[in-house]
Amino acid sequence: MPPMQSGSVSGVHHCKWSRLGVSSWRINNWRFVKAVRVGETITASVKVEHVRDDKPICKLETVVRNASGEDCVVGTATTSGSGQLL
Repeated sequence: MPPMQSGSVSGVHHCKWSRLGVSSWRINNWRFVKAVRVGETITASVKVEHVRDDKPICKLETVVRNASGEDCVVGTATTSGSGQLL
């Protein structure tokens, strides 16, 4: 089976970020460290590293893990939006 495409991984993170009131985001540096196969269960997580005081912009640590807990995609992203939970 072919490895998962980066667009699919982006979609997983977008679903998670949209619940946090994020209207736009930009990938800063993602590293694909382990292939993900079709049918595998993956989990995306984000951790806030920095929030600007003057604007609703924050830098996030992003990780996608497989069902075994192994890192598959790691990196950071910058987001902007309302900052209100939806």
